[in-house]
Amino acid sequence: MPLAYPLPTCGAPRCCRRSTHSLGSWRRRRPPQPAPLPTVAIVVPFRQQKEQDRAAQLAAFLEHMRSFLCGGGGGGGEGEGVRFVVVVAEQSSDGRKFNRGQLLNAGYREAASCARGELRSIILHDVDLLPSEGLFRWYASPPARHAPVHLAAAGCWQKYTLPGYDFFGGVTALHPSGFEASNGFPNDYWGWGMEDDQLRLRIRASGGAAGGVVRPTESDGRYRDLDSVAVLRDVLCSAESAARGLHLINERFLAPSRVLGLDDEWRDANGLRGLRATVVRRSERRLGPAGAASPRLVHVVVELG
Repeated sequence: MPLAYPLPTCGAPRCCRRSTHSLGSWRRRRPPQPAPLPTVAIVVPFRQQKEQDRAAQLAAFLEHMRSFLCGGGGGGGEGEGVRFVVVVAEQSSDGRKFNRGQLLNAGYREAASCARGELRSIILHDVDLLPSEGLFRWYASPPARHAPVHLAAAGCWQKYTLPGYDFFGGVTALHPSGFEASNGFPNDYWGWGMEDDQLRLRIRASGGAAGGVVRPTESDGRYRDLDSVAVLRDVLCSAESAARGLHLINERFLAPSRVLGLDDEWRDANGLRGLRATVVRRSERRLGPAGAASPRLVHVVVELG
């Protein structure tokens, strides 16, 4: 006796057949991915020089920061909801004076590339300063957009604390938008000194310090200084010592007046905009234990413009 309804062509009841389209959609679905953590980049300018064993200082710095960043927040480099990357920007063997500012500009560009749009803080960090554990929360807390944080302030480090001198160097944390708006450091300050003063002027002129400069106090923590040389004390104390240290210092120190104003073309040319530095060698590894949240170390050798 003929059936009242046709059988499906596959030989199975129609209710048992699975839609190929539905299966394909099911296969394409993926579990939701966690949002990427904001990145804090610590940028360290570096070059070995005979007066100071910078290579030994860099080794000590990286070992200290491995413990500091991995242990400070108890999260294997994740800290308090941030991810850390340390960028060492090394000047190539070009026979010229050290150019801290241009190296930090190049290091910032590398850090922004590593962060892939998630950069929330840029910490400009000298290689010879080791932070105490109490300062970790300052590193893990990105600064406000218009309130830079001078971490190596007088309460935490006193080598360059002088009456009337608004020191802004050593270790400074900035919001990336503030650093970009200031156009970063000048690229033509060869030799030690004054590039951080120029950055301070640029930050203020571009509105990046409208909320004031924030500074930790001695109760927050201290920096251990690996370097016994103090250029203002040991090199610029007399004309004779300055002449002997001419290969180290920025010659602007020898100008009749040391009153520093904003450089010409500071906003559009001489800084991040106008940077001609080229990365000629790059390496990357984990600074801490294996794991997605472990701090990364990126070391670039830079040929300066």
